[in-house]
Amino acid sequence: KIDYEHELGRGSFGSVYKGKYRNEDVAVKKVSLNEIQTQATLEREINSMRRCYSPYVLQLLGYSDLDTTTPKIVLPFMEGGDLQKHLAKKRYNEAKVANYTTLEIAWVIANGLADIHGYRCIHRDLKSPNVLLSTKHHIKIADFGLVREVNSTMTHVVGGRAWTAPEMLKSGKYSYPADIYSFGVILTELDTLALPYFHITTPMTEGELFDGVCDGSLRPIVSPNCSSWYKNLVESCLDGEPKKRPTALEIIEILREQIAP
Repeated sequence: KIDYEHELGRGSFGSVYKGKYRNEDVAVKKVSLNEIQTQATLEREINSMRRCYSPYVLQLLGYSDLDTTTPKIVLPFMEGGDLQKHLAKKRYNEAKVANYTTLEIAWVIANGLADIHGYRCIHRDLKSPNVLLSTKHHIKIADFGLVREVNSTMTHVVGGRAWTAPEMLKSGKYSYPADIYSFGVILTELDTLALPYFHITTPMTEGELFDGVCDGSLRPIVSPNCSSWYKNLVESCLDGEPKKRPTALEIIEILREQIAP
């Protein structure tokens, strides 16, 4: 059952409404098919969610009307919203539905990436708006519309530009390290409670962002009082050379050392 009076979000993909499924609150994604969001891309998203099962990844609960112009996907209801909005509320000391520490959020994302990569897939659009929070369902990586099986010839630029790895912007070959770069950008958001590149006060075009990221002169920053281990992790994740970035499993071990008493 869909509550069309309770819209949770809207975008080029369509709309998301609160609903009920087997007596549980859920989010129902009503997809608007078009030249970009086609039947094929929707089926690929569904298959990716089925394939990449992980407790750290938003799971598919069901779907319907796939043979119509308005197919629907049923997902867990994440009442805490996305990480970007959560951090904005934290920055301004506003009330939040869910309260998690920086380490808890980083731990979940790293483990989610490890599982996704373990299935030989790349998320390709990891960013703070695609990390969802809930008191019941904890923290989940979401939005599998751009997930692809690993292919050494991947060259198409996708995802939010501020979180996109330089090798993707250059339209070169990319693999798992592209997701690690995106994770590094999220780490800066968790530390500063601000959007990537908040420190740049002069107007910047997308082309200037593109050039700065690609030549290594531009990176998101951490706060002055950031712990040295955290800053080192961020810098390694944002390394311009993909092979020098840590793997998701290596990041988990770094975080484990900080979580362990």
